[in-house]
Amino acid sequence: MQRNTKIILSVIGGVFLLMMLAIGGVVWYVAQNAEGWVERGKEREAEGRTAGESMNSRGCVDHAVADYRKDRGPISVISHRLWLKGCLQTAEHDYSFCPKITSEGAFDQVRELLASQTAFCESRGLGYDQNCQQLAEQAHEFCFNAAQH
Repeated sequence: MQRNTKIILSVIGGVFLLMMLAIGGVVWYVAQNAEGWVERGKEREAEGRTAGESMNSRGCVDHAVADYRKDRGPISVISHRLWLKGCLQTAEHDYSFCPKITSEGAFDQVRELLASQTAFCESRGLGYDQNCQQLAEQAHEFCFNAAQH
């Protein structure tokens, strides 16, 4: 085998080994902390249920978005989403923020739903914020689950 080939294979092997170590580290970290994260998620949802007892569903959405504005980020949005889920469970129902899906076909309905999620965030001054989209998904989940009952 040529010297250049040996060098290239050694570099590839080293990169592969580093990637495996990094993946192992992430798995270990998640395993060590998962219980606390789940517990904190349950607490946030319970906090939302308590807050929802004195709000309507529109108030829950507005409060969750206001909290999100203060603490944006991919991790914090999970906390805000769990709070919103809990709040919507106990709040007085107000469907005024729910989108009206008028399309017939499944593809068109999905496209209309995605557009309404973008509109949800734009109407609150958050444009195409991907994390805001998660709050919109939670709010719309409430709308469509409530419509089935």
